[in-house]
Order: sequence, then C-alpha cells, then structure tokens
Amino acid sequence: FHIIQLLERRGDKIHTRHILVALKPTKEDEVAAANKIKKIYNELENGADFVKMVEKYSQDESTNKQQGHLGTFEIDQLRQTAKEFVFALQGVKVGGYSDPVKTKYGFHILRLNSREQPRELSLKKDWDKISEMALAYKKQQEFKKYLEEIKEGIYIEIKPTMS
Repeated sequence: FHIIQLLERRGDKIHTRHILVALKPTKEDEVAAANKIKKIYNELENGADFVKMVEKYSQDESTNKQQGHLGTFEIDQLRQTAKEFVFALQGVKVGGYSDPVKTKYGFHILRLNSREQPRELSLKKDWDKISEMALAYKKQQEFKKYLEEIKEGIYIEIKPTMS
C-alpha cells in the first residue's frame, strides 16, 4: 500500500514522496494457497470444467474475463517472461493440465490448448506476425535514435575525487 504526498506540480511534472507498507504473506497464507490450488487441480483431474473453475477461482483480473487465456507464446518468449511455465508444461499433452506451479505472482495451473511444431515463417501464413515484428523493430530503432539525440544534449561533468 502507498500513501503518496504531492509536494509540487508544474505542468506535467510532479514532485512527490511516499510511505510504502509492503504486504508479505505469512507461511500460513502460502500453505493455504498451496492447499487451495491442489484442491482445484484435483477437481480438474476429476473432470471439472476448466472455464468454470477459472470463473470460480482465478484471481487474475487480466485473464479472468478471457476464460483464463494467456495467449500464444513461443517457448523462447515464455522462457524470458515465465520460465516456471516452460518447466511446468514439459510433458503436458494438448488439452492437459500442468501440475500446480508457483511463481512470484502466486500459484497457477496451466492448460495446454495447442502446440505447434517449429517451422519457417511464410508471408502467406504469418503476415500479421511478420508485420508486428517489423513494427516492433522500427519502434526500437526510432527509440534508439531518440536516446542518442537526448544524450547529445546532456552535459556530464566528471570531477576527480580527492582521496
């Protein structure tokens, strides 16, 4: 939780200070969450509907409304953002569930909706993806150019320290 004090505002610039009270779950909280995810996993293994379980139990507001869908990921992309998911999905068959996995966000059960074999990109099949990649590359180049321009206008003075 944050309490933020606004000290000064000049146009779009603000000067603030804050008090932070961090939430630290206790060992009991973690055990309770682990027991809950195991119960959910057992219900899924016994035939419970995944979408209904998402609606009933998921606390991820960003995916709850999409029936738990995280999106489509390449393994390398997933390895960079959630390496725990890569390990959890090893050996899981399409339509199957991972064992419960813990990340910094909490406990997860993953359902593998599909798996595609690696292949060469083609303009016909992958136009949207190639277009997104090209746009991301162009944005990155423009951002680098912008940073170089900013660096030119910044004065840095390095003074030797007296020991």
